[in-house]
Amino acid sequence: MFFNILYILCLLILPHEGYKILIFNPKLGHSHVNFFGQIADILVEAGHNVTVIVADMDLTITHPGTYKANIYHISADPIVADLLTNKTRLNKMWETSSSTWAQFDMFNDFMKGNILSAKKIFHDNELANFVKKQKFDLAITEVFNLYMYGLFKAWNIPATVSGSAVGLMDYNYEIFGMHFPSSHIPTLMQPSYDKMGYNERFSNFMSYIFTKIMNRVMSYEYSLQVEFDKKYGKNFFDPFKLIGDTSFILLNSNPFLDIPGPKTPKMVEIAGIGIHEPKTLNEHWDKILSLRKYTVLISFGSFARSSEMPERMKNGIIETVRKMQNITFIWKYEKPEDGISYGISNLILSKWVPQNDLLNDSRLSLFITHGGANSIAELSFRGVPAIAIPVFADQFRNAKLIEKHDTGLVMDKSLLENPSKLQKNINNILIDKRYIKNAYLVSQRLKKRPISSKTLLIQHIEFACQFGPLPVLDLEIVLNFTECYKILVYNPKFGHSHVNYLSQIADILIDKGHDVTVISVDIDMNIKHPGAYKAKVYNVPGDPIAMDILTNKSKLNDMWETEESFSHQAELLNDFFRSLYLTSLKVFNDKELELFAKSQNFDLAISEMFSIYSFGLFKAWGIKSSISVSSLGLLDFTYETFGLAFPSSFIPTSMNAMSDTMTYSERFFNFIIHFLTKLRARAMNHHQLLQKEFDEKYGKGFYDGPKMVGNSSYIIINSSPFFDIPGPKAPKMIEISGLGIPKQNSLNEYWNKIMNLRKNTILISFGSFAKSSKMPIEMKKSIIETIKKFSDTTFIWKYETPEDGFGKNVENLILNKWVPQNDLLNDKRLSLFISHGGINSCNEIAYAGIKALLIPIFGDQFRNAKLIEKRNIGKVMEKKKLSDPKALESMIRELLTNEHFTKSAKRTSNLLKNSPLHSVELLTKVVEFTAEFGPFPDLDMASRNMSIIEYYNLDIVVPILVFLLLCVVLSFYCVSIIVKLILFKKEKSE
Repeated sequence: MFFNILYILCLLILPHEGYKILIFNPKLGHSHVNFFGQIADILVEAGHNVTVIVADMDLTITHPGTYKANIYHISADPIVADLLTNKTRLNKMWETSSSTWAQFDMFNDFMKGNILSAKKIFHDNELANFVKKQKFDLAITEVFNLYMYGLFKAWNIPATVSGSAVGLMDYNYEIFGMHFPSSHIPTLMQPSYDKMGYNERFSNFMSYIFTKIMNRVMSYEYSLQVEFDKKYGKNFFDPFKLIGDTSFILLNSNPFLDIPGPKTPKMVEIAGIGIHEPKTLNEHWDKILSLRKYTVLISFGSFARSSEMPERMKNGIIETVRKMQNITFIWKYEKPEDGISYGISNLILSKWVPQNDLLNDSRLSLFITHGGANSIAELSFRGVPAIAIPVFADQFRNAKLIEKHDTGLVMDKSLLENPSKLQKNINNILIDKRYIKNAYLVSQRLKKRPISSKTLLIQHIEFACQFGPLPVLDLEIVLNFTECYKILVYNPKFGHSHVNYLSQIADILIDKGHDVTVISVDIDMNIKHPGAYKAKVYNVPGDPIAMDILTNKSKLNDMWETEESFSHQAELLNDFFRSLYLTSLKVFNDKELELFAKSQNFDLAISEMFSIYSFGLFKAWGIKSSISVSSLGLLDFTYETFGLAFPSSFIPTSMNAMSDTMTYSERFFNFIIHFLTKLRARAMNHHQLLQKEFDEKYGKGFYDGPKMVGNSSYIIINSSPFFDIPGPKAPKMIEISGLGIPKQNSLNEYWNKIMNLRKNTILISFGSFAKSSKMPIEMKKSIIETIKKFSDTTFIWKYETPEDGFGKNVENLILNKWVPQNDLLNDKRLSLFISHGGINSCNEIAYAGIKALLIPIFGDQFRNAKLIEKRNIGKVMEKKKLSDPKALESMIRELLTNEHFTKSAKRTSNLLKNSPLHSVELLTKVVEFTAEFGPFPDLDMASRNMSIIEYYNLDIVVPILVFLLLCVVLSFYCVSIIVKLILFKKEKSE
């Protein structure tokens, strides 16, 4: 009897067996790295053995790729590092037009770097040997990394899960067999949401067409199709088919936040996993939040630096701050030492701000952010009203989410030059109680989601690991989650948010008892994140050129003055893609890595969708199941990967300042942006995804990156249904928004004192990518001028170089290289958060329930900012308007005085925090399930393999129309004959 009882007790207390999961997390975007890092950490906490392949690309990304999972590091290609680190084109994002063409043009260097990194990873024999030895059960990567799906296949990883850190992209619908409903879903970069006018629908449709064409054109090179065909033979690699074949696709979105739309069973929304648990603000920030009645946080994320904002925009913000002396403005500013806040007592400049903690603080009145996916998610989870000022890419679309949910306002970055406009918007949000009310409701929805993002993530990953290979998916099965799985998380350092997100996944899975290994690949040497804090880390030296490109960010340094147009935004990413490509080549040819991965016998592999080639490596490494990740939410081009048609009519593209309610023009541009993005991706896929390398090494037909992403058991999304724009989702898509948000810590004495200085405290932070110190002087001056107008508000500005003297003698301005953003956001004394709209910042805003002013600068920040505006927890302001102190002042005052934003922000925060199913639980269950059963071909929609004619029933409609036309013609002919006969008979009778 004793032994029977002992046996039962052992069954109950012994840790369950974890799956071996591989996650590919290249450092090509902080929010992406953070997203997949969170996935890796969560899966590690869930008890899985996660290994993250971290490929260095953008060296400014300090995120390790994962904090808990094992890391396999791949050094960056020198060229890629230079392209993505310097970001020469992306540095112009502040002045880049918000049009799809301008936004798309900024991605040129990004694509180049990605292609170079992909080739590097493709030829990395050491990496291939490592993965194959690990015998992963599942592989996860972001859908952007098309070539990784071919590598997963080549590495013999049985199941894959795709991911998208920027949400479900419009061109991913087709991949999973779905028609993209462009009439009510905006493209990734379209500043619209689901309720669109005729002009918006037209713009969204054109954006979708343009993006799709560009994706098709570039995908061949980007996916390394040639390389895969040569190495593995033709028909081995079909990137988009592999993406669609993934068991699930994890989306950085949330049905309660994003634009609602059709989903396939593979689509799982998991936004919020990248949002860290809020911490109590230290004394410094605590004092700042207590300085004045209102506190506004300004942060434009890490990609679009406030310091690089045009001076006219800075001046607009400064003037706005000066006019609103009853508000403390905390501005995440990279170079507070440049003196922009000089003489402005209510402006706090800081290089770093605890955004998530500030957003979670009830004292934060508003969050002015760029609309990055993470920022939108954060402010929505925190229930903070926001002003979204999208700058680049999907930020335009993200910002519209705020507008859609009436939790904030969306402001064009060009309006930053107009202080009166910004001041008006701020006052509107602070005065109108509906914003804070709606933000609170959104927050509550996100937090109390029936199934949290983390739970969805874990559950879908585990489901893919366990049932992925089965021909039939039995959802009623009683799963055994008492097994510990070996999980591989690929977490390249190409973006801090991406690295952090994947690392969170890895660490979470570690906490859940799984054996997680994170492959951390060096790309952006500025990213200090280890890739994982709890999981084992396998470091892969990056390609020297790629590391130099991403670390220096030559083109991205101009993002502050780059137009918001798609072309300009895309141009900034050329170096980024190049560095990714070089990194991928290095990882692909890393024999030591390959031997390691194969020797570990991983049950599951996790990688961000951007690292598509990682899925091919997972396959080559013998990992049966994989999970994709998207730390930026669901991107528009991810739809096609999982068989869905991207609804550009109500889902903005990743770089569009739109929400789901778009005007005709918004829909038009959203469609064009999506179309151009897709064309660009298609054109780059073959080269970027290491198709040639896979074909040569494993034979043609072995690797199909996009298809492998779609074949992944799940795709974990850094989003939340309570915050992101709702849109179509597949069952594979798991939203785990908030997963990467750190736990709130109490502010130390320094920050606590700052939070108590004045009635209001505003946090300003533009992230780690777009440094405030590199913001154009006119923008800085505008911010300083605005801060001086808010004598009763302390401004905390995350500013990288406070020693430059900028903002000196501004009494109410605190400049700091680093700020405890999450702790500040969660401090009730923080009145407002002015942010760039990075996906992590937006998530922290949402979770903290803080009002925000989003000033998106680059990439998905435009879309993220729209999420804040959609939820009515903030407003969006164009970066160029930072040069207009009046516009900035107006927005800040509106956000500080309008309690509607506060209520909306709190509501959003409560929704996110009180989700019935926690993100960690969801992540753990998804990973464990995928590790044991993935992949899941049963979840693939038939539309994935349909032609356009079949998908839209043109072969049915056209014949019917022709038949009806013939009937009409024949009828007229018969009538004419009868009439003629009658007339002839009458004439003859006469």
